[in-house]
Amino acid sequence: MNRTKYVVLVRHGESTANVALKENKNPWFYSLTGSDRQVDLTETGRLEAIKSANLIKALDIQFKQLYVSEFKRVQATAKVFQSICPDRHRICKLDPRLNKRSYGLFWNLTYEGVRVFYPEEYRHFLHQGKFLYRPPNGENYPDLLNRVGSFVQDAVKADRKNQIIFTSSAVIVAFLALFGTISISKMIPMYENNHIENGAVLVFEYIEAVDRFKLLLSFSPGNERALFN
Repeated sequence: MNRTKYVVLVRHGESTANVALKENKNPWFYSLTGSDRQVDLTETGRLEAIKSANLIKALDIQFKQLYVSEFKRVQATAKVFQSICPDRHRICKLDPRLNKRSYGLFWNLTYEGVRVFYPEEYRHFLHQGKFLYRPPNGENYPDLLNRVGSFVQDAVKADRKNQIIFTSSAVIVAFLALFGTISISKMIPMYENNHIENGAVLVFEYIEAVDRFKLLLSFSPGNERALFN
């Protein structure tokens, strides 16, 4: 008999960069950005992480692997889960393939900042579009899909045990496209409209016989609502 395999995706709680982005008044630069790996959670973010952890605890799933990215806010969210559910996982692994998409040279620039200070690159951006344009030393969306796809193949599918993965919104959007939950064309609007809110939890069943990921549950602690109906 095949045992049900669950894969749970969790976005980090609200970070100080999330707050700074909303409050930013500079047309060219961000005072603090999510590209900074040392950005931590706010108090609201910790409360969101607690809500997420309690929801996952209620699911009563035992995880073999817990994965995190290299970002402090992601690891802090995972630590909240570990403190609330200390007996729910056996192994914790850091994997850079779960890092947020890199903006490279433009890590702290707005679109207007790129237009003003790097006009040639901005022309490339307009020509290629948001999906294909790759910032200098950064990544485009196909790059993100490729690295998250490699994680799905040799970390998620290769292990038949349950897994919980803590990461950022763009990476979760990539998972959704790779799992067939959304089309690739929906990735950018879903990311830019912040559809995967801070602390979001998405629970999938992996059906190995047909190589399919089925979304069972999605939850946003900020609004306490389902992300997908």
